[in-house]
Amino acid sequence: MRKLTFVLIAVVVLSAALVVPATAQTTTIYVVQPGNTLFSIARQFCTTWQQVYQMNQAVIGPNPNVLRAGTVLVVPNNCGGGNPPPPPGGGGVPCDMGPSAHAKGPINGNIYTVTLGDTMFSISRRFCTTVQQLSAANGISNPWLIFVGQRLTIPGGSPPPVTPTPPPQSRFLAISSPTNGQVVPLTFPVSGTGAGLFENNVVVRAFTNGGQQLAQVATTMQVPGGAPGGAGTWQTSLTVNVAPGTAGFVEASSPQSNVQPIRVSVTFGSGPTTPFLAIQSPANNATVVSPFTVSGSGAGLFENNVVVSAFTNGGQLLAQVPTTMQVPGGNPGGAGTWQTSLTVNVAPGTAGYVEAASPQSNVQPVRVSVTFGSGQTTPFIDIQSPAPNATVTSPFAVSGVGAGLFNSTIVVQAFNNFNLLLDQQTTTLTGSQVPSGGQGTWNVTMSVNVPVGTAGHIHAFATPNGPQDQVMITYGSGQSNQCSIVVTPGAPYYQFPGGQLTGNFGPTGGTFPVSSRTWFSNQFWYPFTLNSQQQWAPTTSISGITGTCTW
Repeated sequence: MRKLTFVLIAVVVLSAALVVPATAQTTTIYVVQPGNTLFSIARQFCTTWQQVYQMNQAVIGPNPNVLRAGTVLVVPNNCGGGNPPPPPGGGGVPCDMGPSAHAKGPINGNIYTVTLGDTMFSISRRFCTTVQQLSAANGISNPWLIFVGQRLTIPGGSPPPVTPTPPPQSRFLAISSPTNGQVVPLTFPVSGTGAGLFENNVVVRAFTNGGQQLAQVATTMQVPGGAPGGAGTWQTSLTVNVAPGTAGFVEASSPQSNVQPIRVSVTFGSGPTTPFLAIQSPANNATVVSPFTVSGSGAGLFENNVVVSAFTNGGQLLAQVPTTMQVPGGNPGGAGTWQTSLTVNVAPGTAGYVEAASPQSNVQPVRVSVTFGSGQTTPFIDIQSPAPNATVTSPFAVSGVGAGLFNSTIVVQAFNNFNLLLDQQTTTLTGSQVPSGGQGTWNVTMSVNVPVGTAGHIHAFATPNGPQDQVMITYGSGQSNQCSIVVTPGAPYYQFPGGQLTGNFGPTGGTFPVSSRTWFSNQFWYPFTLNSQQQWAPTTSISGITGTCTW
């Protein structure tokens, strides 16, 4: 019996010794920048976009393809402090994220060999560089035309380190006024504090105790420094239409902020209106693009007059516009809202403030600090539709957003997985802030002629060396092939445009169906199939084109 007990104890001790402590996953706080995607963020921290989305779905929302600049994310950091160092002895690449569907070729030292389906965009992503840097390192003038077997030099240099940002303050929402049990007039101000709120949004509502909604107003919390998710104060005004003495409550909430709505019990009475004046837009420390809208609320103002002004921080008056507050029922001295527009003429980046005042009213002028400028310092282009890896049916729409593009023309291209250009359209970035470098939207309609199930990608850019975006897609339909080339007897054809001579057409020439063409070396090239292999015929090798072509 003693021997058996000893054996059991030994087994338990050995089992405990074999237990390897689990390594805790390291996380990093990251603030979304303009132009970021979940994929690009995940790439910086050696993780997947699915992991980032799973940890942050509450703040991102239901669509992982829509990211708002300034959103604070908790990101798993699997890089171990950064990208992998170059291999011992040098000659390697500083960063290799591993093969992907369109960058699966072999790497020998810092020389990469192109394989079928590769794109410069995917290769640059794999090795933590950019299309521009990769093209410059290899003397490539057209980065959208690379060939199987081509050897590319991967430029050195690690991507810039990511500096973690401090975590957001604890989330909360509170009502400071009115206080619990207070009797309020039928028009009354509501104010409070909060922190960690989504886009600093606050929605204030008034109800009877029976649950009947009497009023609702959305406002923005004013945060020192303008930091999304910071701590600040908010203020607005509610007007209710009930019999004096009605019992009810005031509720404040912040959608998508993961904070519980808060309530204070009140009695709606007919007492005098408390005068006040507030600016609701622009937010404190915002960057505004001229002309810009200024709006707010107030109550108890003399003849409902409001004067809105813009100043530099040195006190120079830049613009001034009088406006009239709109009060339900037109009651002078009641509560309502106001809005106007200001235009200033200063250098972008000038610091200043917007002030609202009401002459002859018993209220102090109110101010918000602003920066007069372009509103968008980082140029970007983002394809929002179709979504990555979607299947599209020809014709199909491509749309997106962009900013920082003073030349607002956008070029949108559709390629197959051989990097063959199938369609190209140009469009214009539109929006009131676009002329000054602000954000706008764009869209085009594209049509391709390829077999169902053909893999490819959509690429959008403003200039070849400027901001760009790309999404991988599958073409779900195409137009019927009604176009053919008539080749010249004995003329040459090639392995790819400008590539190795493959052979010559027979003495009788022939007719071959084609679905597209591409421009290279001052002439068009047409892909066709011969003996189950894709070949290319230049314009100099054909004598004519028959049928209806889609280009």
